[in-house]
Amino acid sequence: MRHILFAAASLAFLVTAADHAQVPQPGRGGAPAGLPALPPLMQTPPKPIVPSASPVRSCESLAMVALPNTIIESATVDAANPGVCRVTAITTHPPAGDKVTVWIAIPTLNWNGRFLGNGGGGFVGGSAAGVNQGVALGFAAGATDAGHEGGSASFALDANGRTNWQAIRDFAHVGIHEMTVTGKALAQAMYGVAPRYSYFNGCSTGGRQGLMEAQRYPQDYNGIAAAAPAINWTNLMMQSMWGSMLMNTSSNPIASCKLAVATTSAIAACDGLDGVKDGVIEDPVGMEISGLCDLTGPFTRGPLGDKFKLEELKAAEALLFGRLTYDAFAAVWPSVKDEAGFAERINSLPKYVASSTLKEVSWNATTVIGHDLVAETTALKSRYDGDILIYGSASIVHALAPHDLIDEYRLMVYPTLLGRGKRLFAANVTSRLMLSDCRQFDDGIVLLSYRAMPPSN
Repeated sequence: MRHILFAAASLAFLVTAADHAQVPQPGRGGAPAGLPALPPLMQTPPKPIVPSASPVRSCESLAMVALPNTIIESATVDAANPGVCRVTAITTHPPAGDKVTVWIAIPTLNWNGRFLGNGGGGFVGGSAAGVNQGVALGFAAGATDAGHEGGSASFALDANGRTNWQAIRDFAHVGIHEMTVTGKALAQAMYGVAPRYSYFNGCSTGGRQGLMEAQRYPQDYNGIAAAAPAINWTNLMMQSMWGSMLMNTSSNPIASCKLAVATTSAIAACDGLDGVKDGVIEDPVGMEISGLCDLTGPFTRGPLGDKFKLEELKAAEALLFGRLTYDAFAAVWPSVKDEAGFAERINSLPKYVASSTLKEVSWNATTVIGHDLVAETTALKSRYDGDILIYGSASIVHALAPHDLIDEYRLMVYPTLLGRGKRLFAANVTSRLMLSDCRQFDDGIVLLSYRAMPPSN
């Protein structure tokens, strides 16, 4: 009969943040479907920098403006907002046969003398709605589809399945540059003066577009807000899929109960920090680091958790400790008396402590080992018919795991967010684990049990 050595973490560190899909809240602004929200600009329109700016021609007459390789498809005053002139332009690059759609919105009054370009998200170059935030603040604003419709990457191949380099270049950088040149030219045509300053605003793909603008066309913008730029796409795409792929191929997904506890606890503790309890944490990254909310305070197991730990201890025939964990336990448990019987059981069990420096022990039934931890642990597994239990002691795990001496890992996951912690496995150790049990106790603590899978041949 194979004897199983359990590694039980009496404290586990939860460093997972769970995302929620949220309906846009009033006052927060919503992005067009498929696009990330653009970085916020400002609450009030900036002061005009072109004195007494007023149109020198009608909105409709912009359809007659001549621009290189560009056709003005439409130029009309917005039927829902007569203060906005909306222009759609199509730019091509013969003989490639590509088609870059550009959307420009220009205030018909109260132009602030500035141009604002806007980015997209994912494989979407941008959208017609991308201009709305800027034009509402008095900017002449622009956006583009960057040469293709929708959010698929199919544009990268032509009808024959070959690489469509012009379409790739349009999405990479040409589309945003053409939008910028067209937008500034149309603003100048309407007002008779060029924009005094130009800015770009984008997030994710929009952030990447902003970086490309700065590197390839530094003359286009005076300032660029490139939030969360999606760069190094070969790595980014593979890394985005790797976690899901690995969990699927190993049939070992992150337990839903773990994510549920993390989500519920984080929202309960931090939701109100922005002054509005709406189920949205405004700053999930900074909430612990900045000390804005407390998810790291004292946490006590409830009755079901205590019952499980007592049953686990009763099933064990011996305990194995590292030096630090042993010292902490030995300083407390010999003097503890409890009605449940946990103290009596832990004090009576044979205890082994791995240490090369410990000379004297005061806790009864303790034996010091560690001259050859792997050999001595192998011998212990042959000696006992029941479980040998490790409490904490990550150093013991690091020493034994490479030799396949740990058969099961039991992690008590507390609803606590920490910014850092020790690795369960050393960086050079590859362990194949299978989730064998997941249960949530009445106090919100989650038990995750993993079986160590045999090494592959």
